[in-house]
Amino acid sequence: MRHQPNIALGWALFLLITCTAVHVPHVSGTALSKSLADLSVNCRQCTRRSEIVVPMIANSDWILKTFWKSLAVGATRASQLYNVTYILMQPIAFSAANEAALVAKAAQNYTMIGATVADLATVAPAIKTAVQNGTTVVTFNVGDLFIGQDNAMNHVGQPESVAGFKVGARLASLGSTNILCIMHQMGSASQVQRCQGVTNGALSVNSQATTSLLSTDSGSIPALTAAVNGYLDSNPTTDGIVSLSQDVVNYYLSVLQTRGQGSSVRVVTFDVNLDIISKMQSNKIAFGIDQQQALQGFGAMLMLKTFYMTRGQKLLTKVLLTGPSVVTSGNSALISCRLDNTQAGCVATLASVRFYFILFYFIFCSFCILVHWTHSSPTT
Repeated sequence: MRHQPNIALGWALFLLITCTAVHVPHVSGTALSKSLADLSVNCRQCTRRSEIVVPMIANSDWILKTFWKSLAVGATRASQLYNVTYILMQPIAFSAANEAALVAKAAQNYTMIGATVADLATVAPAIKTAVQNGTTVVTFNVGDLFIGQDNAMNHVGQPESVAGFKVGARLASLGSTNILCIMHQMGSASQVQRCQGVTNGALSVNSQATTSLLSTDSGSIPALTAAVNGYLDSNPTTDGIVSLSQDVVNYYLSVLQTRGQGSSVRVVTFDVNLDIISKMQSNKIAFGIDQQQALQGFGAMLMLKTFYMTRGQKLLTKVLLTGPSVVTSGNSALISCRLDNTQAGCVATLASVRFYFILFYFIFCSFCILVHWTHSSPTT
């Protein structure tokens, strides 16, 4: 006796899903942001209002600094996807006290905040007070070491000392023994952590390696370049320079080129962009550290929205790591495409919704055929 397969239900489901797929709005091969917006444009534009408002407080300039503009892109994408309004805030002039004042002001008017933690002594207590008064805070970019002391719910970023360690170890392995780490933003705890990491990393490879710290102010470019020139005059054996930002590394390269030391001093930088990658490929920059800053902005918004939607659920992992990753001329193509996927050779599209339905059809039909063969087999 043979079982007669009853696949009517299977075909009914198949046709139902097919009809559904036909009416799913899509644009074949659209970019990620457009594809996601395409799925819910009617809902977001017509029926939903923003559910939460999140001040995003930074210790630098959201508009003028390339790094922070990139971080804001991540926050923007999250706000569009998760229906969150965000407000970019920054001190008029950088100081830990000014940032702490912004945190206190935001906590008086909003129930959720995203913030960097410029230092432990001033900003961290302001965040801790905000949390004690009922504000939910997720820190990002700066503050991984302070997560247990500022009472923030989570932190999204890279461990700065680990990032610095990677830089120092790699520089020493390349042969640099006299390294200069330039802190261009005075009062920034993360820059201190990075340079300490560079020192420890270099020593882990070569016990004779030395790392010197130079503290200056990028607010005055003439003062910045004068400080670097002065140091190099006094320390002619310097063979490695660590830039702590993509926004200032070109000034160091210019100084070295003017001095005729462009080929004798290895330059590395924290954070990368298309210009940095181009200079890696032309051997002007040895390597860089990528912390995926756009993901930091995106992640902070996502965690706050998740906390709101789930009525208090949160990650038990306090620090969500976005880096550090070492970028060299050898692996820079992937990072370059991530920064601008319209370049030749990059995959610039996300498969449309219909692609996923077709994939599902294939799996479903394969399952139906398997069931048919199984039930059609003779039984004993």
